[in-house]
Amino acid sequence: MGVVTAMSARSRKPALRGEEGYHRCWYPVCLASDIAGGVIAGRDLLGTRLVVWRDREGKPVVQNAYCPHLGADLSGGQVVDGRLRCPYHHWSFAPEGKCVHIASGDKVPDAARVFTYPSAEVWGLIWAFNGEQPDYDLPRIPDANETTIAFEAYDRPRAPFDGWITVSNGV
Repeated sequence: MGVVTAMSARSRKPALRGEEGYHRCWYPVCLASDIAGGVIAGRDLLGTRLVVWRDREGKPVVQNAYCPHLGADLSGGQVVDGRLRCPYHHWSFAPEGKCVHIASGDKVPDAARVFTYPSAEVWGLIWAFNGEQPDYDLPRIPDANETTIAFEAYDRPRAPFDGWITVSNGV
């Protein structure tokens, strides 16, 4: 896939550019508590809009937030039957990104999908990797895990720089 740099205004698909743009690394997207109980969260990150939600098993899903049909923001949608449903024409997307149902009964186009980022939940945060497959594991604290130390994840006031700068030296 390459590196996500921005959204193409015309296609609403991630624009890709070699090594320019955002690093291929894990980014904290939101607090895990932000998507409890079927809540969908929209976040602006990596020069684009992302949507975060949980699948039937409760695992976090991070996807491109724009419906490939007409570009509606999927963060205004709903989770129905374990799928993310677009608020506009009710196209439904599986956790893997493929459109699996269209409410009008039309045939689902083969290319109807949203990009799904590799994601994980650790330390009270939802993380997404900028790429099709992670190049390395999530950031860890040596000799510690979530069951051996006390920690609290909370949202700080917004800073005038990208969040990755803050967390890059935190571990």
